[in-house]
Amino acid sequence: MQCRKYWADYDLIINKDSLQEVVRKYNYVIGRMCVPYRETGNNNLAYLAAFNSGVPSGIIPVTWGKINRTKQNVTFSSVIPDRYYFPVYYSPFGKSFSFGEPFYLDKGGKIIKSHIEGKADDVTLLRKFPMKQGLEDKAVKLIGTVIQASNDPGFQPCDTVGIIADTLQPYFQDIKLDMNKGPYQYYQIKTTDEYPHAALSELEFITDIRYGYENVIAASPLPILSSGDTLSEDKTEVRLMDEPLERIKWKAEYDGNPQTSPEPYPTIRFMLKKPQFVTKIRMMPLNADNGIIAGNQYELFCWNNGEWKKILSERARYNYITVSVPSGSLLWLRNLTGGKEELPFYVDSDGLQKFIYP
Repeated sequence: MQCRKYWADYDLIINKDSLQEVVRKYNYVIGRMCVPYRETGNNNLAYLAAFNSGVPSGIIPVTWGKINRTKQNVTFSSVIPDRYYFPVYYSPFGKSFSFGEPFYLDKGGKIIKSHIEGKADDVTLLRKFPMKQGLEDKAVKLIGTVIQASNDPGFQPCDTVGIIADTLQPYFQDIKLDMNKGPYQYYQIKTTDEYPHAALSELEFITDIRYGYENVIAASPLPILSSGDTLSEDKTEVRLMDEPLERIKWKAEYDGNPQTSPEPYPTIRFMLKKPQFVTKIRMMPLNADNGIIAGNQYELFCWNNGEWKKILSERARYNYITVSVPSGSLLWLRNLTGGKEELPFYVDSDGLQKFIYP
């Protein structure tokens, strides 16, 4: 389904004087805005709506203005900056229609339009909600965390066999270990003195099935983020266990929930009954679990003349979804299986998702 691009030939106008004489209420700055209105009909009121994934329409009116048909505009007396707005009016039967393109009103009262004209393109979607700055900061602070190995339970002495050298992304990835002096009986992940917090949501100690160890189970697969990743699965990798999974699932790093971690602690230990080779640490940083999840059911909507039109319903096979959309269209991706955080986005000329709020 193709969504019609709706472009208005106007610029929204902020009343500068009223922004200087702001009213502060609940820590919000309220100003006036005059918006061109050229629609026909008998409507007396128009609205600025905000995105709301909790209602069937996906938008909810947050302020209203009286239409002046002589001047062909509508004035909104209570507009809050730092918000994304959908200019709409309603039919007598409650159906919404656009009278202008959605826009972001920045903190200084400037209109930001993020649309990009173009033809329909195949795009790859990886998320339904942007990464959160606080969690990204924690992932950055994990740089310098080391993986140590020893045959002494007190780690005296010990060898550094791996290090987190780059920012971890919000999905499983591997840190390869140096086993030249191995095998070892004891392993630990030790954070830095500057950030002594193990903000790792999931953790697996990986070994090679060809060692013939009995204390192993299937390892979690690495994410498949593009068509090229489907060839990277290693069938020889298994997960080494120091205890049965049923006994350790109460621990945040083994509970299967990306939104929990042993963050209060500086160290995570892995204590085997005898020396064994650990070839990789498969880890995931603490994150909000808003990426595409393989096996979950998704719906994709496109904003078209005052309403969200469904253009895709699909169960994700991998950790990405590929779909053809009109370039620059405003999109909304829903996960019907789980998770509540969703936010509309555009896909830029580089094929990257750009959410309406950073």
